[in-house]
Amino acid sequence: MNSGSAPQRHDSCSTHYISPRSANDRQRGRLQALDSGASWLRGRAQAAARALQQVTLDTVKGAHTIKSAAELARLIDVLYTACFVVIAYLVGPSK
Repeated sequence: MNSGSAPQRHDSCSTHYISPRSANDRQRGRLQALDSGASWLRGRAQAAARALQQVTLDTVKGAHTIKSAAELARLIDVLYTACFVVIAYLVGPSK
């Protein structure tokens, strides 16, 4: 028996202690990963916006440049509505 030494702990009985510093380091790492992901996404959105701005549509009123994804979504919605109206006219009233 060793009376002068500290009792030994067995791995199966020990509890894991996470120091606040290591928890903060892990949290900081997660936030940096999220920030880099958000930065990547912003870059992709800006690239998509630049690509959309290069598209020119020929309309009755003249050439039209799409300025944003929201404007593209609105134009697609208008086109869908127009197609729905034409198809409804061609099919005629239901009996």
